[in-house]
Amino acid sequence: MARTEVRGTFSQFGPRRPASAGRLARTLGCTNSALRPFTSKPAKNQRRRGEEIRMLHGSCHCGSVHWDWTHDVLPDGATACNCTVCRRYGVLWIYDFEGEGIRVSGPTKSYIRGKGVEFHFCPECGCVAFWRGQQTTPEGKRRIAVNLRLTEPEPIARVPIDHFDGLDKFEDLPRDGKCVADMWF
Repeated sequence: MARTEVRGTFSQFGPRRPASAGRLARTLGCTNSALRPFTSKPAKNQRRRGEEIRMLHGSCHCGSVHWDWTHDVLPDGATACNCTVCRRYGVLWIYDFEGEGIRVSGPTKSYIRGKGVEFHFCPECGCVAFWRGQQTTPEGKRRIAVNLRLTEPEPIARVPIDHFDGLDKFEDLPRDGKCVADMWF
């Protein structure tokens, strides 16, 4: 399957919402902690407006499943969640709406947790590639998150880690100063 690289400017994409995982979960009617959304807080690694959009590419181990993240900035954080699913998968999530800043391709199988989220993995090598919300927003948009661990480490090494307590409190935890490079073993 051929991939197309998308280019544009920040002004074409605009801000991302909602602003909290709890609000998103209530919107979707679920309690899954993997629903921490993309936010547009300024990041140290932010590019200037008008520059070409940055593309990150991730793929499973065998190369069958791919995702592309296209924005003018690197993600302002990657979420490490401790819910019963995410801690077992060992994933780091980045978020957006399906078909906007994130595109996925390739055959997957899914594990559906409750009524909120379906986790997609490669049927060949088993890598967890992304989750997709089962419901759409009133505007018809569907939330999606991709596993940042499926990309090369160097471009994302300085992306801060956001911790999310999806097991007990269902809330964001304070940043501890660690970044993705601290999570690579």
